[in-house]
Amino acid sequence: MEPIIKENIEQICQIAEALDGVAAELATFNVDEEHLEILDSLITSQEKYLNENNLKAYLDADNQFHHLILNTPIMNG
Repeated sequence: MEPIIKENIEQICQIAEALDGVAAELATFNVDEEHLEILDSLITSQEKYLNENNLKAYLDADNQFHHLILNTPIMNG
């Protein structure tokens, strides 16, 4: 098994961030303005933490983003 390299994690996070942005955009068709603002704020936080190389804070914001999507009834149908 190969070691985990920080640069690889950063690349994975950048890809996940781009996909999260697409998910948030698609959710705009089914979500109210309040939830949309929260999603946008979480994406902004993810970008900030990634630029600061704060991977723990990035992952925390990413988890909050996905938790909101999973627990918002309007987004789930």
